[in-house]
Amino acid sequence: MSWFTGGPNGGAKKLIAQLADSAKRDPAAKELIKLGAESVPPLIDSLQTQDLSLLLHYQQILARIPSATLPLTKALASAQPIVRARAAETLGITKNKSVIPVLIDALKDEYFTVRLSAMLAMGNIGDMQVIPFVLPLLKDKVDEVRASAQAELDKLKRHTSDAFILDSAGMHVVYAGSYMLDARASSEKERLTSAGFSLTLKRAAVSIPSKKLTAGTFADKNVADSTIKKLRAAGIKATLTR
Repeated sequence: MSWFTGGPNGGAKKLIAQLADSAKRDPAAKELIKLGAESVPPLIDSLQTQDLSLLLHYQQILARIPSATLPLTKALASAQPIVRARAAETLGITKNKSVIPVLIDALKDEYFTVRLSAMLAMGNIGDMQVIPFVLPLLKDKVDEVRASAQAELDKLKRHTSDAFILDSAGMHVVYAGSYMLDARASSEKERLTSAGFSLTLKRAAVSIPSKKLTAGTFADKNVADSTIKKLRAAGIKATLTR
């Protein structure tokens, strides 16, 4: 992308131009990150580039500038679908869970490229709470979106086969699993947290159906006592009832 390098953000624009030169790229990228907020507007403008190799550099630099997050979320409301899609991709690179709500809104965009980019960004962030919002995309009118939605769901579910979804007051709640022992739940929470998922332990009181197994009926108590001894020797807790 070409522009005049004077005026507002002129220093940042000069540095962005240097990203096309492999010999100057690394120093220029470091300086752009140091400039912070000054670099953000021209970098977001650069997302319209047709050079995909340069696009990745723009996105990675933006992802490393903390002050870029808010302008990127605002770019999701841009009139240009290419900017919306690439802003969504950039937010995914940040892995910042706070941007998930705006990415969820982008899943409803009229352009499938924006919907696709928002979904892939949420998959890159890796929070299981996005699953209910990705599910509708399994019925998207565009084949590529449907296929990618299934791939992202499969990627999330690979971390735990115990995950399930329940309806709650009109909302879909994702559970990573249910566990009888606190130690098991805490261990699984730690494992999934290290994989990048944001989880909360929630205690629930549930009724568990049970069945009684009868070993037989005996007219002679001595025979019944002998049977109980055999069951207990096999590690089975048995009691005698009349």
